[in-house]
Amino acid sequence: MTTTTLTRALPKLPDLERASVPPEFASVSPDLKKLIAKRGDMLTKATAARADFNRQLKAIEQARAEDARALTEAALNGKPDPGRPREEEALANLDEAHRQAEALTLAANQVTYEVRDHLKGDTGTKALEKLEAQREKALESLRANAEACLDDLATITATNQLAETIDKTRKGKSRAAVANGTARTLPVSIHGQPVDPSLVLHALTGNYGGPDNES
Repeated sequence: MTTTTLTRALPKLPDLERASVPPEFASVSPDLKKLIAKRGDMLTKATAARADFNRQLKAIEQARAEDARALTEAALNGKPDPGRPREEEALANLDEAHRQAEALTLAANQVTYEVRDHLKGDTGTKALEKLEAQREKALESLRANAEACLDDLATITATNQLAETIDKTRKGKSRAAVANGTARTLPVSIHGQPVDPSLVLHALTGNYGGPDNES
């Protein structure tokens, strides 16, 4: 008798839903925070139960081998067939492990579906509205600060130009070389790339075409 034959009455365990639920979702609402914590707990228990089921499945072969050795010893010693007590115990353990793994998997999946329903329902809608309001408020503040920074940047650019002109004059540069001097601002680094800060600030204030190309 093979393991497949012995265990074929057991239905296949349902798949464990492992949909991604970022921890940041816990900040959406108190109810969702509780659900996400509960889901994490249920996933841990379900994963452990499924691992135990797999261990019990492997234990059947060992139990069968031990029963076979006992039967061989009984035959050699003229004793009656001892039966298959170890295999029967292993099968009982397997059945219980399957019952636990199935129940915990279904419970974990149920909580996952509840989290998903919360996000698709009013909880998710209200969260998006709240986040949109926060984003707009932050953008408004950023634009206001950017406008102030543009004034400061204009001052920096003017002083840079004047300092460069004075420096070239002091070094005896020709008038043409001095006149060709360009006003420069120090670049800022965004994702490792140097960017003209004036372009960034004009973009933040809505002047996406730059100071000389306002629409």
